[in-house]
Amino acid sequence: MNVRSTRDLARHAIALARGARHATTAAQPNSSSQTGAGVEPEYGQQIYVYNHLQKNHVVYSLTKALKNNKAIKQLPFNGKQTVPRALRKDLWHPLATISFPSGSGEIGLSAYQKLREYRKRHELEWDDSIMKNKDGKFLPKHKRARQLCDQKANSVADMAAVLGRLAEQKFEDKIGIKGEGTGAVVNVKWNDLLDAEFAETWSDNVVHDKLESHTNHRDFNKVWGLKKHIMGEREMKQRRRRPKKEVPEIQEPLSATV
Repeated sequence: MNVRSTRDLARHAIALARGARHATTAAQPNSSSQTGAGVEPEYGQQIYVYNHLQKNHVVYSLTKALKNNKAIKQLPFNGKQTVPRALRKDLWHPLATISFPSGSGEIGLSAYQKLREYRKRHELEWDDSIMKNKDGKFLPKHKRARQLCDQKANSVADMAAVLGRLAEQKFEDKIGIKGEGTGAVVNVKWNDLLDAEFAETWSDNVVHDKLESHTNHRDFNKVWGLKKHIMGEREMKQRRRRPKKEVPEIQEPLSATV
């Protein structure tokens, strides 16, 4: 009877483990993904535009989730407390989503670059209307910084100008965007359709739509602390609405007369 030592058994186990590791293969794609159903969009095919609720900052992103470092790098320093240290999810909300046709990721990347260039020029090239008020006096620094941070209207106008270059027509002066004059149809979904009115005109190749929003359908009875908070607010409102009870005046007893 042959008895193998513990060292030989350990070597044999390690060899088997290495063979199993090298023999594993990646999962094969499903047939549904090969036919086009459920395929993720090409990089640059969608541009996500986010807006700051308080300062009206505008940030462009190629991913649905904002990345902290890349988003903050797009914000210039216009004065004290104009650039946040980190992104707050409760202050940033989607402004619009730009979707290009399938297979046109290069056009989307070129439009993304041009939108960021125009936004940078708005923040660095401005006239005396931001420096002075109607009376010709210089504005304080905090008011001037607030006007420079407000780029919502300018960004919507830039979107109309850049996407209008993709319309099917000939342009004498080119701005260096790929797909210029090809007639590519672009879908723009807005969180608020009234924001599109910031631009004077839109070309025929741009289709506007409402951005889908998901509401929270959770039962407040099952959320920890939410029911107590809501019931507390209701009780406070009811107390405020209740009329105050009039306290009767205490009359002093009459003194006896001699």
